[in-house]
Amino acid sequence: MHRLTLLMVVSFVAAEQTAKADEMAGRIKSVASKHVVVTDSQNRDKSFQLTPATKVILPHKLGTAKDLKVDYRVLVHYETQEGVAVAKEIEVEGIKLNVVRIDPKANRIILRDKTGKDVSVPLQPGAMVKIDGAEKRLADLRPGDKASIFYEEHEKEKVAVHIEAKAEKAMMHGVPEEQRITPVEDERFLRVKVFYGTDRNPVDASHPEKPRAKHGGLSNLFFWGLLTGLGLAALSWLTVLFFSWKVGTQGRTIGITIAAVFGVLMILNQRLSPDSAKLLRTGLWFGSDRDDLSFGVCEVTIPKSHKHAELESPHIIRLEFHEDPAKHVMLQKVESLAQDAFFAQLSDTVNASSKKDAFVFVHGFNVSFEDAARRTAQLAYDLKFEGAPVFFSWPSQGLFLEYTVDEANAEWTIPHLKAFLKSVATRSGAQIIHLIAHSMGNRALTRALQGLMAEEAKNPPRFSEVILAAPDIDADVFKTQIFPGISSAAQRLTLYASSRDRALQLSKQVHGYPRAGESGDDIVVMLKMDTIDVSNVDTSLIGHSYYGDNNSFLADAFYLIHGGLPPERRERLRSVPLGSLKYWMFAP
Repeated sequence: MHRLTLLMVVSFVAAEQTAKADEMAGRIKSVASKHVVVTDSQNRDKSFQLTPATKVILPHKLGTAKDLKVDYRVLVHYETQEGVAVAKEIEVEGIKLNVVRIDPKANRIILRDKTGKDVSVPLQPGAMVKIDGAEKRLADLRPGDKASIFYEEHEKEKVAVHIEAKAEKAMMHGVPEEQRITPVEDERFLRVKVFYGTDRNPVDASHPEKPRAKHGGLSNLFFWGLLTGLGLAALSWLTVLFFSWKVGTQGRTIGITIAAVFGVLMILNQRLSPDSAKLLRTGLWFGSDRDDLSFGVCEVTIPKSHKHAELESPHIIRLEFHEDPAKHVMLQKVESLAQDAFFAQLSDTVNASSKKDAFVFVHGFNVSFEDAARRTAQLAYDLKFEGAPVFFSWPSQGLFLEYTVDEANAEWTIPHLKAFLKSVATRSGAQIIHLIAHSMGNRALTRALQGLMAEEAKNPPRFSEVILAAPDIDADVFKTQIFPGISSAAQRLTLYASSRDRALQLSKQVHGYPRAGESGDDIVVMLKMDTIDVSNVDTSLIGHSYYGDNNSFLADAFYLIHGGLPPERRERLRSVPLGSLKYWMFAP
């Protein structure tokens, strides 16, 4: 019996070693007559045996092993036979680039790689061009098309022999006329192009690992609370088991309750990474860890059914478990750009607008990169903004229970935000630049402005409208330390506050002092700044996101941004005297 079992195990292992199908993607490191070595994305080499039966698939034809060359991107389908990887099929993949310009007369195409570098590539006579699977001419390509290029070396120059392209289906809101490809509207949604600067860690779609950031703040407390509850429950159970003490039963109940509470808190505090489908759709993602300053553009879709002042998302109450561009505001693409390429595109968009304007949005606490992009697009759409919408995303953890970590990162990001604002002011070509900050983002924005004004004392950049919405800043610190340094940074400073802001009330309890975004007895009113009390129109449960979720706020911001109107000329605002000063309140 034992011999039979051993024989079956040996046979099973042998069978596994004889034919184990697998695949590997990477670049060819070396090619020989009977072997090819491929390096994967983790810089690991693997050797594959080539046989007469090995099929080689080129983008434009079936080939042979002789067509394989060093640095080709390939997908190898192989079987492991007696410990040797035997290549069954090698599919050569084109290099994915963006079409920048086409020169049919010179038979050349100018492409841009992911670093923002432009490359001019000639086409081989008779080279095939396919767009969306159909055979086309080189002249049919358009700027913005995504292309997969297969080229070969000819006399020390790369020559394209085949192009597989995917045409953009709709232009993005704010793209200059000469770059527009198709009408702006899709059947179900609109597209909005937003620019970003960020010092978050990037996560590439080809390496869908989770963000590097580890849990900090209260995470360890929840873990030890869970262990304490489980330990107490276990100890109480042993007490009941061996001594039949009634107190043991009560202790077990208390322990289980403690474990359940901290367990739920741990679940709520889990950082959710994007699924593979979303990563493939966007192409690039940003986590919640710190990194260097980088630049790029996003494409966000707004559903035609969009309601003003709403950031539509899937909701379990409506039995919505997946995003739908016909129903939800969705982040579709993220593209990283080199700094020069970023400001070239930004200035193009600015110059295409009638007012040559832009706005920069700085998000607050508990906001992911994705939601910052979506909110920026929604603000641009709802405010009917024709210029360039820009956002700066600092490494917020995107978790409600990581408040202290966000506080540290909001302070850490200040030099990066200052450099970003300075570059936008000097390199965008915008004649009008508005700044909008929310919640904890006001800490970073105001400190960055303060540093910028001090650093450029002789010729400081002057912004137009600076909107401080629900600032989570110590009120006394704002009045005495921050405001004097930023009072001349803009044509107008406007602070929006509310007495119904539950988030700021909690922050006040945590810090022990009033916040600048509170109204009532703690309202902050300063000369050279307009303070608007939105308590009468802010009816949300938490009362902290009125900057994007309230029609009255957006209407007031519309007149502020588009017309530069002072409070006395804007609708529904009435003045309220406060000593020798006054502030403004929305009429109920």
